[in-house]
Amino acid sequence: MSRTLVLSRHVSMVSLGNDVVLCGHAFRGPRDLIDAAHRVHLEAFRAPRDADAYLAAAAPETREALRAKLQVWLRQGLLVDRSLDEDAQLQREFGTHVENVRTGVRRAQMRSRHDPRLRQRLAPAPITPAAKDAWKVVYLGLCLVLPSVDLLAELAAEHGCDVQALGTFPADLALLDEEKPDFVVIGDLPRIGLGYRDGHPVQYVEAVRQLIDDIRRRTAAPILVRNLPGPTCSLGGLADRGATSHINKVRAINIGIAALAEELADVHVIDIDQALALAGRSGLVDDMVVLSHHLASLTWLAERAAREPVPGSIYDASELLRSIGVPRERLEAEYLLAGEDLCVMLALRGVGRRKVVVVDLDETLWPGVLAETGAPFPPQLAVDVHPHHLYLGLHEALLALRDRGILLACVSKNDESLVKELWRYPPTFDRSHTLTLDAFVTHRINWNDKVENLLSIADELGLSIDTFALIDDNPHERARVQARLPGVMVLGENPFGVRWQLLTHPAFQVPQITDEARRRSDMVRGQLARERARVVTPAPGAFATSLDMRCTIRREHDDEHLARVIELVHRTTQLNTTGEKPSPAQLAACTVYTLAAVDRFADYGIVGACITDGGVVRQLVLSCRVIGLDLEQLLLRVAGADLAHRTSAARIAGRLVTTPRNQPARNLFAACGFVRDADDDTLWTIAATELAAPTELPYVVMRVGFD
Repeated sequence: MSRTLVLSRHVSMVSLGNDVVLCGHAFRGPRDLIDAAHRVHLEAFRAPRDADAYLAAAAPETREALRAKLQVWLRQGLLVDRSLDEDAQLQREFGTHVENVRTGVRRAQMRSRHDPRLRQRLAPAPITPAAKDAWKVVYLGLCLVLPSVDLLAELAAEHGCDVQALGTFPADLALLDEEKPDFVVIGDLPRIGLGYRDGHPVQYVEAVRQLIDDIRRRTAAPILVRNLPGPTCSLGGLADRGATSHINKVRAINIGIAALAEELADVHVIDIDQALALAGRSGLVDDMVVLSHHLASLTWLAERAAREPVPGSIYDASELLRSIGVPRERLEAEYLLAGEDLCVMLALRGVGRRKVVVVDLDETLWPGVLAETGAPFPPQLAVDVHPHHLYLGLHEALLALRDRGILLACVSKNDESLVKELWRYPPTFDRSHTLTLDAFVTHRINWNDKVENLLSIADELGLSIDTFALIDDNPHERARVQARLPGVMVLGENPFGVRWQLLTHPAFQVPQITDEARRRSDMVRGQLARERARVVTPAPGAFATSLDMRCTIRREHDDEHLARVIELVHRTTQLNTTGEKPSPAQLAACTVYTLAAVDRFADYGIVGACITDGGVVRQLVLSCRVIGLDLEQLLLRVAGADLAHRTSAARIAGRLVTTPRNQPARNLFAACGFVRDADDDTLWTIAATELAAPTELPYVVMRVGFD
């Protein structure tokens, strides 16, 4: 090693405590954990040094180990030849826009601590379209987690999202304070209890819990917990059996992680075990060739071995995957797992969320044309010729979406009276997984253009057409809808893939299924019936009296209805006074009032929430299902009066922030007598003595949980 070496100017070193230092290169992938002694050696090369002379001056007992370490640092790019033009080399390797190519994103993997040396751009950044959503993610884990830092931004860009991802080890929680992420992803912690001979696998779950507790002291961001991949093999073979076998030990850990996420607020499991099982673990999980408790990525192992071969080794990484007979794509596991992370983030952010699924009838919900077959599943159509279960699988998936709170509607070019007459199932038919016309909140069965029918349904429901999905077997109808309504998600090209898309696509995912979600279809049907009644009873007073409306306003004392409140504040965009999306931890620090309503048409469940802090109404939201009944005024007055009573405040304030879609909320405070503050145009105040429930509303109001 007769060379003059110098520390690369793109190296950053971060102390993790306990004499452990994380060091890495801004643009290259490898990082290293070193102790304080090794840091002294690495720092010594901030000035150019002759490597042989430096080794000769080292203690004889440490010389060979230090020589090997210098070779590793040289291979990783932490040390470079003094004569090397680093910037020119980076341009040759990564292109001129170093920070904007996937390899360059590795800079974030070794986070910079805002070191200006790592902010260098070798050429102007290219202009990119504005992203429709942006967020920041911090990954905490080891080698199965950290490679996702490179890939998450790449995959998110395909969805029009601008995601910045950073990664570090679980002990380095200071990164959360510095970056204030929107999501934290954890997993692949030190493998406590995962060895073949290790007992007490529950230690891993305890380590996850402890890390979550530590994270929660620093951020209220949603936490995504990756579970463990199931082993591909066991050292004990046939004899390794029972509940404590190596494979079942990992299964038990994953059950423990699932239970932990159910117990803790805003913690979500990324089921990478299921994702790897679907892709086929063989060739993806590295315990096929390394330690039984490692359970990391085999494709990453092969790529890194090919990129950084051990000097003098005859080991050929190109043979690694071929040796087990399962050729895999480059970094397949990394893309797969980053994709699982992204799906959950997209669902939690509501990116591309679909609120309505519209389905065609003939050849989509049943085989053949109903007018010709005479029944949805006629007995003369043999199941082995016409796969009834293919269609019934779609029925079941749609019913599952209905439980998630997604509305169903149907559109068919057909004779409505004939469809209603023939849409019958035989008495012996299992109806537990079948749809009837009553399952749809509305329908358009006529001979009109489907595009116009879709727009009519959107207008009736008061929802944007961009929140719709259409399932149709007819390629001409699909193409027509896609051309005229590009915001509609169109499915049906592959009938064997529709069920899978509905059940797994992030556009149809919800973090939790609430009672209100299960009742949403009934609530919307009630809303539509109520609006029809409004037309025939135009006098406002007479209409309000005819509703027989009963309201319950509750001051929440526990988290029984927390999931519904979160759903309301995150999904409601129209009657929402600020547009904020508080986390469970932030809600826990506030006093929350909820409003539930029922009338002669439907039980709407909890439709409103008023979030207060001290003497201030921070946010009030009301579901669009009951807009137009003045329930927002009722909630504000009752909650405000109680707030004044509890805080002994002479005046109560409310916050109103204009958003692109909250037009219905902008007159709320003025309508209740609040006055805009002269110094802060987002703040409205009222004397506590002026707050009282509106007497002109003929609604029965019950107060629960008040002093």
